[in-house]
Amino acid sequence: KRTVVKADRDGLSARVSPKGKIVFQFRYRFDGKQQRVDIGTYPLMKLAEARNELDRLRAVLDQGRNPKLYLQQERAKYSANQSFESIFRDWIDSAGKQGLKEKTWHYQKRSSEIYLLPRLGKYPLTDITELSLRNCLREVSESSPSNTERLVSVLHKFYDWLIDEQILEINAAAGITAKKVGGKKGKRTRVLNDNEIRILWRYLHESKITEKNRIYIKLLLLLGGRKGELIQAEKHHFDLQSAMWTVPIEIRKQGEKIGAPIMRPLIKPAIELIELAMQMSKSTYLFPANGQEELATNGFDTTIPNNVKI
Repeated sequence: KRTVVKADRDGLSARVSPKGKIVFQFRYRFDGKQQRVDIGTYPLMKLAEARNELDRLRAVLDQGRNPKLYLQQERAKYSANQSFESIFRDWIDSAGKQGLKEKTWHYQKRSSEIYLLPRLGKYPLTDITELSLRNCLREVSESSPSNTERLVSVLHKFYDWLIDEQILEINAAAGITAKKVGGKKGKRTRVLNDNEIRILWRYLHESKITEKNRIYIKLLLLLGGRKGELIQAEKHHFDLQSAMWTVPIEIRKQGEKIGAPIMRPLIKPAIELIELAMQMSKSTYLFPANGQEELATNGFDTTIPNNVKI
């Protein structure tokens, strides 16, 4: 076996080692000399992302700057002695966003802000060991197993990037799985009984939670849907004349596997609440974030338990 180099376009190529490692490279001429710089490793960087990076580096070259030195200076701004939070925030808004749907990225970012940064944020990367990450995730799993699974995935991508950018030499997240830190969800059978629903409904009128959250909780009770379906619902998903809510394939759980949307009939009290929510929302979403434009992510997860107690 030997190393193979496959050209793409405009100086972009993929170098495949005998062990199968694929590295994207940019080949160019600078000061009359042929040069080469590694720009990313597959699968952490996909081909489309490598092409975007190529365009960025060609623009640097057009400005008369050496792309290799430019990348070295860019990467040097990060140090393993910096805090977890300072580097993570930069990553989640740039490299950590690549290849993700907008709503998936929002969920990952918000979960990280709630669960990871308060526990790990202030520590230098060099002080965070595999045991540190495990202990953090075990704490999260006690209250939110589903978020634990999401955070394990985020940490794997983040630490892969730290290694790829040569910020760290040891991947502290490599041996961590959701199962090892208690992130496997069990089936839940607990439901509210009639008396608890009456108490909750009455409390909604006596509490100081926002009108938007009050409507959201009422609709969850009236419609019996998943909270994620309602958070991601857009106004055009509701046909109020036909009294029908369509939950699209891309929103419903296992939608792509099932291949069909959910058609949920709407009762009159639900229609009245949806009409009110539509009037309050300035977004295409029924329940947007506070900015009135973006998709809400975990805001309801943190607001409801803190304000509604049975």
